Amino acid sequence: MPEEANRRRSSGGSDGRVWTAGSDTSAPQPERDSTIESMVAGRKLRQVDPIPRYQRDLTNQCGETIAGAQAAKAASPRVAFNAAYSAMRLAVDAHMNAHGYRVESGEGGHAHRVRYAELAMTDILTTDDIAYYRASRQVRHRTEYPEPNEQAAVTASVANEAIEVAKRFYAAVTNTLKPTRNKTTNE
Repeated sequence: MPEEANRRRSSGGSDGRVWTAGSDTSAPQPERDSTIESMVAGRKLRQVDPIPRYQRDLTNQCGETIAGAQAAKAASPRVAFNAAYSAMRLAVDAHMNAHGYRVESGEGGHAHRVRYAELAMTDILTTDDIAYYRASRQVRHRTEYPEPNEQAAVTASVANEAIEVAKRFYAAVTNTLKPTRNKTTNE
């Protein structure tokens, strides 16, 4: 699992957090909202009407993104990792919409999705998978926005692990959102 690693200040860098592959799941967590309702009140989430077609589109895109991650892993573990992270995010968005929520636009959207998963998805995902999603957000950020003279290295094994977690997110959400046979919808 990605874990926080200490980093010394270097010229052109910062002394912020960086995440690497490891097995420690006890990274310190900042103070956060304790309920979905407090996230809505704090304008981190907004209430929306659930749209089953949109949820299907998101889960389909999630599956396609996982396939893309698998195809990319030989050429670039970093690209594969970022695609796997995106697949997890898409699964969370589908679950969120099914429950009548959407992340507000603006800064912090990825962090708000992680917090939503921590609060609302523990009945369908393991705490380890949700913790992996949280840590993956940091790795993805470091690979997408690298600091000067510092590159976040992603190994093939880390990319493979991210793909496996993304598959579990996909399976959990698609199984949760399956329509029942007695239900008819006009979409």
